[in-house]
This record gives sequence, structure tokens and C-alpha cells, in this order.
Amino acid sequence: MRKLHNYRIFLSLTLVALLLGACNMPYLGLQSAPPPSATPVREEPTEVQVLPTKVMDNELDPLPTAVASPVPSATPVPMEEPPLVTASMNANCRRGPSTGADEYAYLLKGQSALAQGWNENPALPWFLIDVDDKPNPCWISGSTLEYDFAPGILPFVAPPPGSIAGEVWHDICEHTGGQGGDPLVLGLGCAEGLAPNVMRANGVHDGFEGGFAGVTIHLGSGACPSTGFATTITDSNGQYAFPGLTAGTYCVSFNALTDGNDSILIPGGLTYPTVGGTPQVTVTLLISQNMTGVAFGWMWQFGN
Repeated sequence: MRKLHNYRIFLSLTLVALLLGACNMPYLGLQSAPPPSATPVREEPTEVQVLPTKVMDNELDPLPTAVASPVPSATPVPMEEPPLVTASMNANCRRGPSTGADEYAYLLKGQSALAQGWNENPALPWFLIDVDDKPNPCWISGSTLEYDFAPGILPFVAPPPGSIAGEVWHDICEHTGGQGGDPLVLGLGCAEGLAPNVMRANGVHDGFEGGFAGVTIHLGSGACPSTGFATTITDSNGQYAFPGLTAGTYCVSFNALTDGNDSILIPGGLTYPTVGGTPQVTVTLLISQNMTGVAFGWMWQFGN
């Protein structure tokens, strides 16, 4: 019994010693892992997101970033060079885009001017330009110019209209005699070289000759005979005009026996542009041309 009692005491002491030794052993991390806490869950994605963020920063922050940004409104935008033309020779500048238009100004060889428009004719370009000493622009032929731009960048400018003007003058042959057996003596305004006792005005508007007022003049489209496009009446000096015309062929005429012209002209006959015949003239009007001098000479029967 005593041995059994001593054995129990030994077991009890041994168990106490083991328990005390276990409490003093270092922590070996062998215990089971605790359940995931909120702290490590936050740390892991934070580290994962930092690396790609840095990579993206390096890709999206190159030096030329400013190239892609809008141009500030205060920065001037470069403009194209102004459409300058330079004369390759001395050249007239006219009131319309044709050689028939009136001369208005000129450019000397080497002078330049700013082009405002053109006539939209690539085969025969004319440019509307500013000339320094003139208040209005004028037209100059592209064949006399040097330029380094395409004419098509300029706006089309309609050319000014043209006109046809002239007169019906009283052609006179001053003379004496020629009747009742008196010898014919020719004076001012008479045609020369005619047969004896033949008298006719010379077909030239001499300074002492006036015009026939009130004569009705017709304008037709196309070559003569043609009427119906327009009508006008001569003024007190025998002059007439048809303004506002485009380029083309026209017929200018009158009838001495109609339109009340007979009371003014008959008896008599045509001395210019032909001697006798029908008073009509075919003319070709260029662009913007103001044609003058489309005239008719008319002599009364007895030359006075």
C-alpha cells in the first residue's frame, strides 16, 4: 500500500513538472492559424494595386503630353500667305476681265498686288486686284503675272456689264450750184473724186455737223438683221447707248421709214458705214467692254 501511495505521488509531481515546462517553452507557431482578419485582407490588395498604378503613371505621363492638349485661345493660328500677284511685264489693269474693257491703272514689271477674286476661267484667268493709288480694284490678265497659288482659292467676281453706244449724225455737203445749169461747186464736208455734177457728203462726222435727235434705234441679239433685244432713242446730240450688256454679238440698226424716223430723216440716205443700203451694223462685244463709235451718217437729199 505504501508503494502504491508513493507511485501516485511520483505521477502527480511528474505531471506538474511537465505542465510547468510546457508553459515555459518558446512559441513555435504550431498552433492552427486564426481565421482571416480584416487587417491582412486590406494589406494584400493595397500592395497589388500600388504596382500597376505606378506603371500606368509612367505610361500616361510622357513628356510630349502637351501636344495632345488643345491650343490655347490666345495662341495665334498661322495663316496662309496672302494671294499676291507680281507683274512679269508692264501690264494694264482694266475695269473688266478682257482686253476690251477700259484701262484704269497699271502694274510695272516687278510690282505686286493683292488679288481679291478672279473670273473662274482656268484657260484665261483674270484677277481682280488692289492698286495702291486707285480707290477701286481693277482686272489684270493672268498671262502678265506670276503667282504661286491656285486661282480657285479666290472667290468668283462677276464682271461689270458692257455697253454699246454711238450716234446718228447729220452728214452735210456744203455746195453751190448744181441746179438750173449752174455749175456744181463743192465745199466743206463733200466727198471728193466723184463724177461731175455728183454731190455727196463725205461720211465723216465733221466738226460743224450735228446729230439727229429722236431717232429710234434697235438692238438685236446675234448678227444682222436682228431686232427685239432692246430699243432706245437718240438724244438732242443724236447719241444713243445700250447699257448693261453681256459679251456677245449684237445688231444695231434703225429703219428710216418706221418708228417715226421718216419724219426726221426722209428724204435722205445713208452715208456711213455704207453709202446707201440698210442702216445696220453687226458688232461683237467683249466682256465688260464699253463699245463706242457705232455710228450712222445720214444726208438729206440735197446735202444740207
